[in-house]
Amino acid sequence: MKLVAFRVENYKKILDSGWIRVGDLTCFVGKNEAGKSALFRGLSKLNPSDGEKYDGLKEFPRRRYTDEFNDQDWPVASGKFELNSEECEELAEICPELASCTHVICTRHYSWKLSVEFEPTPSLEPLTRPVFHLNL
Repeated sequence: MKLVAFRVENYKKILDSGWIRVGDLTCFVGKNEAGKSALFRGLSKLNPSDGEKYDGLKEFPRRRYTDEFNDQDWPVASGKFELNSEECEELAEICPELASCTHVICTRHYSWKLSVEFEPTPSLEPLTRPVFHLNL
């Protein structure tokens, strides 16, 4: 998988960075205290090497914490990854309905939940109990 874009939301002073495209060489330039480091700190916890999780009290935007933090499980960092042909084939073997997917979007929330979306979005019928079987 190759990171092609990322987004940071609800992190320190960053309300929503919007999707930032990533190329082979991506450069961030800005004044001191503009939020460059905060952007990368928020993104780094999408899959942290040190296991550090988000701390809502310290990292959620302060002015909104009291009124909004407990309202929902806020998303923080999202990464859009491009799948290579090998990964596409492997995904199709696991779930044939995902055979046309070329990208995966992973989003980490303050609760540490990781949500995963596939692009293009597959048209799947909802699973019903008779269809879903566990082999234990």
